[in-house]
Amino acid sequence: MLALLSGSVSWLAGQQLHVPTQPRRAASVSMAEGVKKVFIDGEAGTTGLEVRNRLAKRSDVELITLNEADRKDAKARAKAFSAADAAILCLPDAAAIEAVDLCGDSQCVLIDASTAHRINPEWAYGFPELNSEQRSKITSAKRIANPGCYATGFIALTHPLTSAGVLRPDASLVCSAISGYSGGGKALMGVFEGEEPHEPWGAYGFALAHKHLPEMQCFSGLTEPPIFLPAVGDFAQGVPNANPNPNPNPSPNPSPSPNPNPNPNPNPNRKPNQAWSSPCPFTTGATSPTQQSRPAAWARPSTPRYQSTTLPTTS
Repeated sequence: MLALLSGSVSWLAGQQLHVPTQPRRAASVSMAEGVKKVFIDGEAGTTGLEVRNRLAKRSDVELITLNEADRKDAKARAKAFSAADAAILCLPDAAAIEAVDLCGDSQCVLIDASTAHRINPEWAYGFPELNSEQRSKITSAKRIANPGCYATGFIALTHPLTSAGVLRPDASLVCSAISGYSGGGKALMGVFEGEEPHEPWGAYGFALAHKHLPEMQCFSGLTEPPIFLPAVGDFAQGVPNANPNPNPNPSPNPSPSPNPNPNPNPNPNRKPNQAWSSPCPFTTGATSPTQQSRPAAWARPSTPRYQSTTLPTTS
């Protein structure tokens, strides 16, 4: 969720928007001149709902919403694209490609949250901080690919180094990253927020083919992708958890106050010291990620690499 709406915010920032001084009226009343109409294709999903909640707070945006019966109707969606100034695709890759075809020659600006178009040279990569020219590219683009969450952090660290010649493009890199479970959609949210016990952490992507790897390599300036090990932790989103004080203007002399949340455990249904007896939600038929089959190259060598220290045996 770190990169959510980075492309759309940059696009909106480049538009001449009129912010009404009066409170926003009901949707049935015609909107003020200059207000942009935005269609969220896939607004019923976890990403779509998050985008909708954010844009609904803006007075310079009018949301185009389809009835539940029309959300998968091609004609209704095409009509919404034609009426919108911008559309945000919160869909799986294949559905996002289909949505682009539905949009046709419309002047609607498309912002794709899927991985389908991130390394497509005809699309602007929605990372305005990438370089000095990227923000203007996004502002003037009709097709914007929203960056992946893992990719955003990796590129932000590596791109400046390769651009400055500090990091060689052929460097062999290893990247480990942990995401909140909400990125896995409703199914994974059901596991972590449900009453059944579950593992508090789980790695996945052992085939080394995560869908963010192409953009991680492309926009970092690397000749080879990194070895990437993603994982999911027992928290909904990483960014909100990393910012316990969202107030941008804290008092210079704050008075001491008790911790409003002495128990930061996001899953109150889990009992203390409860055994993790259920299957790992990230694998099929395995009780732990460490038990999953791995590439042959990962096999332990017959001769220990380090013989000076006795390492504890792990399961």
